[in-house]
Amino acid sequence: MENLQLQEFFVEGGNQQKSHVLLHITEPSNAEEESKGNFFAIAELNNSSTESILHLQKIIEEIESSYYAKKEQPDEHGLETVLKEINHEYWGGVTEPENLHCVVGAIRQKEIVFSYHGEPQILMFYKNKDGLYKKIDLIGAGDDQGDEHQLFSQIIQGKVSSGDYMLVTTPNVAKYFNQDRLQKITTTRPPRQIAEHLERVLSELRNDMSFGGLIIHLSAVAAEHMDRPTLKKGDSEKSLKQLFSTEKHTANTLAPAFMSQLNQKINGIFKPKDQNEQPPLSRTSNTITEISSAHLRPHQMASGKQTFDFTRTSLAVLRQTGKLVRSLVIGLGWVIILIIKFFVGLAKFFLALFFVITNFQKRRRNIIDNWRHDFQNRTLYFKQLPMLTKGLILGAIITFFIFAGSVLFLRSQQNSRLQNKQFEDNITAINTKQDSAESSLVYNDTESALSDLADAKNILSQTDCLQDKQKKERCDAIASTLDQLLAQLRKSYAAKIETLATWDDVGLNNILKINNLLIAYSSTSPSLYTYDLLTKQTGTIVTLFTGYTDATVPKENDSAILLYGKNEIAEYLPESKTVKKVDISFPEDETNIKSIITYNRRLYSLDTSNQQIYKHDRIKTGFGIGQKWIKSEGNYLSDADDITIDGDIFITHQNGTVSKWNGGQKVAFNLRGLYPALSSDSNLWTYNDLQNLYVLDGANKRLIITDKDGNLINQIEVDAWTNPSGLVVEEQEKRAFVADDGNLYQLSLP
Repeated sequence: MENLQLQEFFVEGGNQQKSHVLLHITEPSNAEEESKGNFFAIAELNNSSTESILHLQKIIEEIESSYYAKKEQPDEHGLETVLKEINHEYWGGVTEPENLHCVVGAIRQKEIVFSYHGEPQILMFYKNKDGLYKKIDLIGAGDDQGDEHQLFSQIIQGKVSSGDYMLVTTPNVAKYFNQDRLQKITTTRPPRQIAEHLERVLSELRNDMSFGGLIIHLSAVAAEHMDRPTLKKGDSEKSLKQLFSTEKHTANTLAPAFMSQLNQKINGIFKPKDQNEQPPLSRTSNTITEISSAHLRPHQMASGKQTFDFTRTSLAVLRQTGKLVRSLVIGLGWVIILIIKFFVGLAKFFLALFFVITNFQKRRRNIIDNWRHDFQNRTLYFKQLPMLTKGLILGAIITFFIFAGSVLFLRSQQNSRLQNKQFEDNITAINTKQDSAESSLVYNDTESALSDLADAKNILSQTDCLQDKQKKERCDAIASTLDQLLAQLRKSYAAKIETLATWDDVGLNNILKINNLLIAYSSTSPSLYTYDLLTKQTGTIVTLFTGYTDATVPKENDSAILLYGKNEIAEYLPESKTVKKVDISFPEDETNIKSIITYNRRLYSLDTSNQQIYKHDRIKTGFGIGQKWIKSEGNYLSDADDITIDGDIFITHQNGTVSKWNGGQKVAFNLRGLYPALSSDSNLWTYNDLQNLYVLDGANKRLIITDKDGNLINQIEVDAWTNPSGLVVEEQEKRAFVADDGNLYQLSLP
C-alpha cells in the first residue's frame, strides 16, 4: 500500500498589496466527487490591488466549483474542460497579468494534472537506478512560454512513483532557496518537517514578501501480508516520463503545448521508451491520501434544496445593526455627559480657587465658608450611615488601593523581567561577537575582527546598563575588554606631543613648511603666521589676499604656492618674505579648485565642479593653462576634499574614503583595518621619497599611518585636539606638525 502526502507551507508578509499568496486545497465531499480527487491552487500576486486579489479568488473558486460539477468526458480531463471556459470568460478581466503567478491542478490517487500561469516553481525529485535523487525543473526546462493571451495555456498530466517528491512554490521562494538547497531539504526530511523548516527560515526574513507552496510525496506503507510488486529497472525514470507523456493540446482555447522541448530533454536523460508503452491511466485503490493544510476545506456542493432568504437575512442584519448603533449612541452620550460634568466641575473649582487667592469682589470668606459647610455636611452624612455601609465603603476603598497597587506592582515586575531579558540577550550577543572577533584575530583576519567588535560596541551602547550597580559593573568590564581588543587592532602609538606656538586666530587650521619656517594660514585672515624652528620665534606676514584654503611647497623649497578664492593663487618668496599674485589658467570657464599640489615643478589642481584634475606647467608669470589629467568618466570627484601625490595621486572624499589614481585612471584602493571609519574631514600627506601615506582625521582627532597599499601601520590619537586639519610630515626626522584652531603641535612618529 502507498501513502500520498500533501503538505502545504505558508508565510504571510507584511504588505498584501506588495505581495499576496493564495493557497487553496479542496477535498471531495461525497462518493461521487471522490473520483475527481483533490483540487489545489497556489497563486502569488505582486504589486496588486485588493480588487485584483478578490478577482483571482473568484477565478479559483469558479475553477474548483466547475471541476467538481462538470461530468468528465472520455477523451478529455475534467480540469482541461474547465480551463478552456475560464480562458474565455475571465482573461479579459485579469488586470496586470504579468504580476500573477499561479498553479491549479488536481490529484487523484497517483495521477496528477496541472496547469500554470506566469513563473511559479515546480520541481520533481526522483531516484535514478543508483538510488540517488535527481531533480527536474518542470517549468524552467521548457523554452516555450505558451500563449501570452491565455490565462492557462498548457496542461500537464501524468503519474508519480513511490519515493518521488513534487515541490510547487511561489516565485518568491526561489529568491531565497536555490534548487540544490531545495533538493537537499526536500529529499532528507518528511513532508511535515520540510514545511516547518521552510516556514521557519522564510518567516525570519521579516520583510513584506509572502511565500507559499505545496509538497507532494508518494511513499510506500510497510505491510507484512501485502505482496509488493517487483520494480523493474528504470521504473522511476519511466514514471517521471509519464508525468509529461499526457501533455495536452487544447485546440482552440489553450495554446500549443509548452513542454515539447522539455520532453526531448527528458528523453535525452532516460532510456528510450517502448513505442507500445502507454501511461498507466487506471486508478488504484491501494493509495491513501494524507493532507496537512490549514487551507483545506471540503467542497461545498450547490443544491437546489438550499435557498438563501435575502429579505430575512437583511432584516436580521438591520435589526442587529440598529441595536449596535443605539448602544453606541447611548454609551457615547453618557461619556459626553461625564466629560462635560468633569470639565464644568473643574472650571468651577479653579474659578473658586481664583476668588480665594485674589479675594476678588471680597468673596474669599464666602467660598471658604461654603467649602467648610460642604465638608461638614459630607462628614455628618457619612457618620449617619449604618456601620455596614461604612464598612462596605471602607472595604471598597481598601480593595481599590490594593488592586491598583497590585496592578502597578505586577506591571513593574513584568517590565523588570523584560528589561532583564533584554539585558541578558544583549550581553549574550556581545559575548558572541567578542568570541568571533578573538577567533578572527587568531587567523589575523583584522577586518572581520573589527566588524565584530564594532557590532559589539554598538549593541553595548544600546544596552541599559544603569538599572543597578551589578549590571553597570558587568557593562564596564565588557567595555574595558572591548576597548583593549580595539586598541590592539587600532595599533595605537603613544606619540610625544609638544605645543610649539599658539595664536589668537583660532581659525588657523592649515600649515605649510618651507626650509625651517612653518607658516600657518586660515580661510578668514589675510595674514600668515610664522614659526621659525631654529630660533623658536613667531612672526606675522601681512598680505593683500584673503581666504587661503590650501598651499603646496615644491621639493626645491624655493617658494610656496597658496590657493585663495575659488581659483586664484599667490606665491610666497622666502628671500623677500613677500606674497604676490601669479597667473594660472584653466580649460573651463567655471571652476572650483578644492586643493593643489606640486610635483616635478608642475602644479596639479583639483576641480570639483568639473570633476577633473588639471596639470599646469610652470611659466614665467606663474602657471599655464591646465591640461586635463583624469581620463575616467563618471561621478568620481564631486565630493573630493584633498589631494596628494607620489607619482600616483591620492584623494580624500567627504564620504570618508580615499581613492587612488594612476595615469588618469582610478585604481582599486581601500584603507583597511581602521576603527572607527575615516571621517569626512581629512587631509593627506605623502611624496615619492616617503614610504607611507599619512591621513589626518580631524573629526576623530587622530593621525593615521598606512602603507601605500592601504594597510594600517599605526594610529596616533590626541584627545587635546579640537579640529586639526593642517599637516606637514618629515618622515626622515620622524616628526609631524599639526595645526589645530590656532595651535601648532609637533609630534613624534614611530
